[in-house]
Order: sequence, then structure tokens, then C-alpha cells
Amino acid sequence: MRAALQKNLLSTAPVHKLYYISELFRKERPQAGRQRQFSQFGAELIGVSSPAAVAEVMTLMMQVFESLGLHGLKLRVNTLGDTEDRLRYREALQDYFVPFHDLLDDASKERLEKNPLRILDSKNPAVQEIVAGAPRLYDYLHKEAVQDFEKVLFYLAERGIAYEIDHRLVRGLDYYCHTAFEVTSSELGAQDAIGGGGRYDGLARELGSSSEVPASGFAVGMERLLMTMDKQGLFAALNPDSPLVYVVVQSMELGDHGLQIAYRLRKAGIKTEIDLAGRSMKAQMREANRIRSAYALFIGTTEYMSGLYSLKNLVTSDQTTLSLEAVLEILREPAARELIKL
Repeated sequence: MRAALQKNLLSTAPVHKLYYISELFRKERPQAGRQRQFSQFGAELIGVSSPAAVAEVMTLMMQVFESLGLHGLKLRVNTLGDTEDRLRYREALQDYFVPFHDLLDDASKERLEKNPLRILDSKNPAVQEIVAGAPRLYDYLHKEAVQDFEKVLFYLAERGIAYEIDHRLVRGLDYYCHTAFEVTSSELGAQDAIGGGGRYDGLARELGSSSEVPASGFAVGMERLLMTMDKQGLFAALNPDSPLVYVVVQSMELGDHGLQIAYRLRKAGIKTEIDLAGRSMKAQMREANRIRSAYALFIGTTEYMSGLYSLKNLVTSDQTTLSLEAVLEILREPAARELIKL
């Protein structure tokens, strides 16, 4: 946002879609999955922050995770309302937590004065017991804020993106407003967030702008992302030197046809391997797994006669029968090639 303001980016076009990949640093005490120095990538949509724009940002983030093969992730969403909503809620929270002051930990006592919303995000089990009875921000929203949030949820439902409303989810910085979201993985323990974001119209003013700038975005911690992928076995499947597909031939008589198919695949730019030693199908499959091929394409008498080939994803074990043209289409897809990049 600072770069956009300094370069007067919004004067060149009303809306900008930006991304970054960067090394960052944090001041807090290091923990598992929370290093002092860390890597992060993110995407920002600056110039508009309508429900449709926020849903676009969230959709992109979830598609990134899906393309990497991640599963079991949980998308948590909440609404923070606008500044007036949060001011009313801040007062209600302070009134609620003050009687529990002596039971709060030191971090929560400090937050009670500066930003009581952050207490809701405490990982301390004792504090969480107190938080359980706290008032909900949702009950302090005006009608337009509720409608804004419901529209975001409508877009997610339309796209089949599963989500969970978490009224305790907050973003720790005051410039956030309306929709906030976070993606967590049970693979990571206490520090379970892989990525998150939301709408942050107030950031530009904090950086010196004379007015708010509509904006929304997300950020993903790459170390936590890699830890999750490793725990889910996504790295064990392939390496950068692996072929995308291994042509498995049922018998020596079909060897010439197998070579022709391999040639067609390679000519289409698909990294392909085929057995030249006349080994059994079992041995060929063993070799395909050893060299971490992403797919196996089977050629038997039935496939040769019909022109339809069985393609098996060796990561997910999904198998389907297709024409060679359809096989080429699948293997040209970015999602297929992403497996090799892993």
C-alpha cells in the first residue's frame, strides 16, 4: 500500500491486482512454525473492496491451496464491521473483561487497554474460557455491514467453497474492516494458520493518505505451507527431475505402439518416460514409482484396439479412460505441471 501511494498507482487505473513474494521479519518470540525471519507470498486488490472483490481474493487463495493438492484445510470467516461498529464493540468488550482483569494473562491485560479485540485471539486456554462468554461483534453491526458480509458468504457458497463462521476471529490491526478470514490446518498444532487476510480500507490513511483506499488481500506463510505439504506427503510424490508421465506397456508386442505414444507426448512438450528393457508391467510400475512419475499411461490390447487409454494419477490414485487427445489436454493443465514443480 505504501508503494501504491508513493507511486500514485491509483492515478493510472482505478483498480490494481498485485502480488508479492518476500522475506519478512517479526519481533515476537520464535515458536514452532513462527520464526523470527520468514517467507510470505500474498495478493492484494487495491481500489475496490466490494463483497465481490473480497470474494475474488478469498477464491484465489483457496485455488492456490487446491492446486498444490492440500486437503483438510479450514476456511474461517468473520466480519469486523466498520469503525463505528468496532468502537461500540470495543466499549462492550472492555466492560466485559474488566471484572476478569486479575484472571487475564499479561498480554491480555495490555490488550485490554490498547485493543481488546485481540484478547479474542488469545491461545491461552484460561483466557479462552473467559472469552467464551464475551459479547459477539456481530451483534453490534449495523444493517449495511451485515448485508455486506452475507453477500461475501453468498459468493463463497455459489463457488462451492466451504467455510466456517467464527465470531471470535479478529485481525490484530486497527485498519482492518468488514470481512476477515483465515485458513488453518490441523497438521500445525497451536500455530495452525497457514494464511489469512481481509479488507483493510483504513491502511492507506495510516500511511499518510488523506482518505481511505478500498483494498483487500491475503498473505500465506510459506514455511507453514511447506510444513503442511510435507505432513500430507505432497513432497514425497515427486521431484523436479521426474517425468510427468510413464508409459506402461502390457506386452512386448505393443512396444512399438508405446514408443509412438511416448513420441506424441514428448512432441506436445510433456516430459515422458517409457521402458526400453522389455520388463513386466509390475516392474514398469515399480520404476514409475521409483522415479516419482506423476502419472502412468497404460497401453494394453484393449487400449490399442479402442484408442482409449487408462491414465492413472500416481499421487491420488485416481484413474480414468480417455482418448489420447483428452490425455494430452489433462497433462497440459497447469495443475498437472505443478506436481513436477514440487
